[in-house]
Amino acid sequence: MKLTLILPLFLALTTFASPPAIDCRISVNEKKSIVSQNLVDPETFVLSKPIPVRAQDIHLQVLPKQAYQDQIFALTGEYLPQSVIDSSNLNYKFKFDNAPKLDLVVLSTLYARYDFTSHYFAQALKYHVDQGAMVVFAAAKSVIDFAKLTSPGKVPVTTQKDIDFMKYLSDMGVEVHVLGPNDVVPNRFNKIQGFLKAMHAKAFAVFSLSEPEKSQVFIGGRNKADPYYLENCPDLSQCAHMLQYKTESDWMNVADFDVSIKDHQFTRQVIEDFGLIFPDSTKQKLKKITEKPASTQVSRKVEDSKNVKITNFLSVSGKDLELLYVNTIDSANEKIRILTPYFNPTKEIAKALNRALKRNVSIEIVTNIYLHGDDFSPLIVSAIESFNQMGLSKLGKGVILRNWEAPSLFHSKVLQVDKDTMMVTSVNINNRSFKKDIENGVVIEGKEVSDQFNKEVFEKHILPHTQVIDGFNQPKLLYRLLYYFFGHHS
Repeated sequence: MKLTLILPLFLALTTFASPPAIDCRISVNEKKSIVSQNLVDPETFVLSKPIPVRAQDIHLQVLPKQAYQDQIFALTGEYLPQSVIDSSNLNYKFKFDNAPKLDLVVLSTLYARYDFTSHYFAQALKYHVDQGAMVVFAAAKSVIDFAKLTSPGKVPVTTQKDIDFMKYLSDMGVEVHVLGPNDVVPNRFNKIQGFLKAMHAKAFAVFSLSEPEKSQVFIGGRNKADPYYLENCPDLSQCAHMLQYKTESDWMNVADFDVSIKDHQFTRQVIEDFGLIFPDSTKQKLKKITEKPASTQVSRKVEDSKNVKITNFLSVSGKDLELLYVNTIDSANEKIRILTPYFNPTKEIAKALNRALKRNVSIEIVTNIYLHGDDFSPLIVSAIESFNQMGLSKLGKGVILRNWEAPSLFHSKVLQVDKDTMMVTSVNINNRSFKKDIENGVVIEGKEVSDQFNKEVFEKHILPHTQVIDGFNQPKLLYRLLYYFFGHHS
């Protein structure tokens, strides 16, 4: 087998391999708050105190175009004209007449493509750099390392253009960090662990001291690339330096989900928490800005109307992340709903789900049992599909299993518990997220937000594109053996 085939398969399989899991079971009669646990490893996990916000300041971002436009508006005070998007026009210039006065912008993503949506992100970021704002960008080193290793002697064109885009940002004054776990916690992981771990956290925060009402943060599953934001593939043939979809990279729409929180205090908290992944010098610069008081204070009327609690978390090593998920699942009395692209739970999470079934808690899972549109090779797709099926077989009877049927990649990452708690995260329910990758997310505690998600997101935009699956064929013997050696002991 060629190296280019062996290495991707190896990495796909190690997605599900893990060291022995910690025992983080909690008796239902001894449940603690899901956001007040003692940390196993504070050096690699941050969990903020719950912060009160208004339900009306939380926006659920399920429509890709609206998600993009809201982020553009947060930077520029205006929307990108639809005609510009429809014509793939790269010559439009924002006016910035109503742009916020930002002190800080922080953007974290697995990768950022040099494409249409990133072109206008870059234009907006440059404006704020020129106005004196600190702009920090973070992406995963492992994506680049993996591409180089699997294509020895030549960097793949997609990866090279990713690198070119980050250089473009750096040249304009953006502080760019290409991160791996050992950049975050030096000497903590060996070379193989460091290579396999990815910076998978996704967040976009804008912070203003003079206009605190415009501070805002977006958190969820979207990376910075056109398939996450556009319905139609853009024609970028007039700019050869940008990524050419359909010729240099596959095009497949991504069905994803983010949440935006427009609250100055919570935005400050997220930025401070993200200091965990940056070098000390950057962390100190971030703190120097965020610790300054805002020019105006929130009115008592607004403060009193903050009826939703939000908790931020950031995980470098998943011991505490697994504990947070187990405790959240163990807190369920009526219903659990999981939205995830990949499903292969750790032993402890599978045990927690089975404990919930024994308590007669309804469990509903929406996932890609059969992958549509993921940009892996056919061999890896078959392996991951088989591992998903074997992961689902860890659960007892009674789970409502919904397969995503739309011609897009389902990429949303949500955990709902009962009627008032939901987590919106970068976390896949697999061993890679809990044992290897840097992840982040928010815990939202408030019935109003959960109700809105059920009615405006799940029932309208997710449920119609799913089909209940009663069962699936057993994977081929090869994949069952691979699962036994690489996934069974997770």
